[in-house]
Amino acid sequence: MKNTIKIKFYTLFVTALAMQLLAVAQPTTPANKLFNEYAYSPAIEKYKKAIKKDPESHEAWSNLAESYRINNFYSEAEDCYSHIASLKKCSNDQKLSYALVLMSNKKYADAKKWLQNYNEATNSTDKRAINLISGIDNLNQLHRDSGYYTVEKLNINSENSDFGTALYKDGFVFSSSRKNISMVKRTHSWTDKPFISMYYTKGNNNNFQEPEMFAKAMQTRYNNGPVCFNSNGTEMYVTTNDNAMPGIPHTKMKTVRLSIFKCVLKNNSWGNAESFEFNSSEYSCAHPALNNDGSRLYFSSDMPGGLGGMDIYVCKKEGDKWSRPENLGNKINTSGNEVFTTIDSEGKIYFASNGLPGIGGLDIFSMKCSKDKYSEPKNIGAPVNSSFDDFAYTYDSKNNSGYFSSNRELKTDDDIYTFKINGLRLEGLVYDEGTGYPIDIVDVKIKKNGIEEENITTGLIGEFERIVDFNTVYNFLASKDPYIANSASLNTAGAQPGSLLHIEIPMANHFAVAIEGSVREKETQNPMNGVAIELMNMKTGKLETGISSSTGKYLFNNLDTGTVYKVIAGNKNCYTQTELKSTKGINENTLFHADFDLLPCEGDIIVIENIYYNLDKHNIRTDAEEPLNKVLTLLNKNPDISILLRSHTDSRANDAYNLALSQRRATAAVEYLVKHGIRKNRLQAKGFGETLLVNKCGNEVYCTEEEHQLNRRTEFQILKSVANNK
Repeated sequence: MKNTIKIKFYTLFVTALAMQLLAVAQPTTPANKLFNEYAYSPAIEKYKKAIKKDPESHEAWSNLAESYRINNFYSEAEDCYSHIASLKKCSNDQKLSYALVLMSNKKYADAKKWLQNYNEATNSTDKRAINLISGIDNLNQLHRDSGYYTVEKLNINSENSDFGTALYKDGFVFSSSRKNISMVKRTHSWTDKPFISMYYTKGNNNNFQEPEMFAKAMQTRYNNGPVCFNSNGTEMYVTTNDNAMPGIPHTKMKTVRLSIFKCVLKNNSWGNAESFEFNSSEYSCAHPALNNDGSRLYFSSDMPGGLGGMDIYVCKKEGDKWSRPENLGNKINTSGNEVFTTIDSEGKIYFASNGLPGIGGLDIFSMKCSKDKYSEPKNIGAPVNSSFDDFAYTYDSKNNSGYFSSNRELKTDDDIYTFKINGLRLEGLVYDEGTGYPIDIVDVKIKKNGIEEENITTGLIGEFERIVDFNTVYNFLASKDPYIANSASLNTAGAQPGSLLHIEIPMANHFAVAIEGSVREKETQNPMNGVAIELMNMKTGKLETGISSSTGKYLFNNLDTGTVYKVIAGNKNCYTQTELKSTKGINENTLFHADFDLLPCEGDIIVIENIYYNLDKHNIRTDAEEPLNKVLTLLNKNPDISILLRSHTDSRANDAYNLALSQRRATAAVEYLVKHGIRKNRLQAKGFGETLLVNKCGNEVYCTEEEHQLNRRTEFQILKSVANNK
């Protein structure tokens, strides 16, 4: 779909200045001239006059509908689209726009019809319409927790636009186009209202002092905000589009893209504005959000390569610079707009989207991030979300309340609202008892004080959320085939307001039957990595394959009952071992064990257990001599074997240094064996640096010292083996 953005977000979505709508040349008329210059409000009156003269002008009706929609005049926009539809002249883009307007007007049945019409007409793989239909079909769920919230309009709103709160000191910083005689600023030609400035107000909930200009020295002539701060309030990232700032040149259309700037607090004054290294005159970067330790910067952009509209990207801290932006992918981003990212004190990420399943307009979603994996976005539901635009969510855990921005009062401009949660937040997880992994799409029945209250369904990673009452007993029953249903209970007595409660429900497979085991080198008893393991169902002939892990382990799950399985371990060109296991008569959870001790074969990799190195060192520690002596025994008993000593480091220090360090470590192991009588021509040494980590402890990932030490290891690979030792 061609991307149109509401003009009320002109400070935020200056990408609208490159709207594809205008790519098609239009005849020059007074109305079209205004429309092409983004002056949509005055264009409305011109188009109304043009339609009186020519009621059949499809162009006038189309541009009038779009002007109304961009200015949030949804009722008038609906009338225009309805007229266009009656003439059977709706383009596919207009069908989607019509549906969006109908959703804002809470006419969901009609909106669903037009969304389905759009899908059929385009035969589209675009998930946006499908997501919107899903939101309509689940409106009851999205309104489920409405009774637990109190929502109020803040006492500091002006007659103009107020939005985008960022907690700061004893209040928050926000953006506003309110009139301010203390600062001479130009007015915006599209709206005839002041450009947006940053303000600070002290207070909480709905008791705030009169706002004051914030960081006045940093305010530009044009638009400023929204902002975010680091955890101690000494760094600020701000969105602006003043071409007087370094690094923000005009586009070819003589417009200015949105850009992000970093400011530093020194001597109680904000200064030293630095341009974000990925700002561009070709696309916008906006709505920055820092995670709690400052290692990640999230922002929205319409840079090339995205999924459409504004997408959310992340950069990771690399020294004093940021890594290249990474798109968060199609689980989060859509062909619509994903914008206004914020992060709360618990690390949960919030953003607004008009492309994910929602109530209408922009809805607010939440998600979690763990080791570069993001949970499925969750719509936080009504009453914070409405059929209008709701965005810029900020949660204040100290006061069990928060703030968001919305145009729900049918205004062109936005206001800031506060919400208070009149209950307790609960996060639940359903997981596989055997593997510990989350189970997706599980039905959960909830009873409140013994009375069944509702049914909910977990997301793709086994999670569910809801608001619960104080001093109440809840029972949760989780069920999904082929698992055995299981329950858990929660008593909220004594829980404090603002608390985040957790509950976990483990589930076991019906008569779960599995085979696990380990593969070790016969002489040294060290684990063998990458050995082929096959599991054959002797009844059906079905063959499953796997390989042993770096610890020599393997596992086959979900075995059938009433049959015999053959486990085959090894290299068929050199050796194999087999073992039979029968599942006949099994009527309960059963875990079989089948371990293998194998002589080494060419290509096999054996991990030398417990040979580790101190950080940044390559010398052989005393505790590493015993496992190396096992290798020595193997080599002495099998004089035809030659090996490659492979050494690895953890991810700390740079890549080149780690590669050289690992080479020194491998060489040290070789020298130890040579010193104890092994011919050097039977030994080779190679360092792999941090290229083959055994866990997730890569660059910029926090890990314990014990976790890092697992990567500082040595293993050996058979280059020439004992011949044919089946």
